[in-house]
Amino acid sequence: MHPLIVLAQKEIRKAILNCMKGALSVLTFNSWLLRTPLGIDLAKDIDERVRRLPQRVAALQPDIILLQEIWHSPFRKLLADEFLRVGYPYSTEPRHHGWLRMGDGLQIISRFELDSLKHHSFSIHTRFDERFVEKGAIKVRVKVPQLGWIDIYNSHLGAVTYNTKKREFHRSQCESRYVQSLELKKWILETRTSETAILGVDLNVHRLHHENGVYLSIPSKEFALMITGQPHGAGFVDTFSQLNGTENHGGCTFHNSNPYRASGYFGSDPCATLDYLFLANTSPLVPVSSEVVLDKPALSDHYGVLTTFE
Repeated sequence: MHPLIVLAQKEIRKAILNCMKGALSVLTFNSWLLRTPLGIDLAKDIDERVRRLPQRVAALQPDIILLQEIWHSPFRKLLADEFLRVGYPYSTEPRHHGWLRMGDGLQIISRFELDSLKHHSFSIHTRFDERFVEKGAIKVRVKVPQLGWIDIYNSHLGAVTYNTKKREFHRSQCESRYVQSLELKKWILETRTSETAILGVDLNVHRLHHENGVYLSIPSKEFALMITGQPHGAGFVDTFSQLNGTENHGGCTFHNSNPYRASGYFGSDPCATLDYLFLANTSPLVPVSSEVVLDKPALSDHYGVLTTFE
């Protein structure tokens, strides 16, 4: 066959695959890169994992990457530089904090142009150790081909302590986390500028309410707040559960089989879905696939969630 015909066939196949890929794909991932300003590591294999992260993520071909727990400022620059090499020219800049404060740990990396970065810090902490960070949310506008400017949010709520003897989570810490979710909902409603809004978030709570050591068949308060219609809720849909259901803890991103999770402070917590990609129910986008990723092998104590939209 003539080489030009072979080349044309390859280009046609590439175009078909690009159409099948969908209009937009978004990844959310808690990276567990816990290095303090004093250089003390609170997680395992940090240098090795941060080196592997760009290639592992780029292999999934997301258009927009929402990262949590990028606490160490040199890691932010390293990731921005390495993602630039593999086709992601845009990255958010962190706010500057005191030398003992670790900031919000949030970073957005994108193939597409970013604009209008905004920050929100929660007014309340869950656990005592969370006073040394400034958890909250960030928002950017992203210029997506054929869609125009859309709103992208990245957030991380506070962790809570699990009492293995009582088989319950610390109640006052849970209430503080719910206050954070209320602030997040309010801030989203105040800052949205587009009918298309996507939220990647580590809610630090399963989608179902936990009581007496088991998950009940009712939503957790924080999850319900995200999926309830405006103005009482944020007006989002959970892309993973919409496409895959929730049977057998589908979409579990904080899994007890993860060796990194077992080595961490929260290793005895129940298996849970903590990480979500939400889509505003006003959006013309439709989620067509959503999957748990970065799990084989694990790259963090969390797994990621990748959703593709048309």
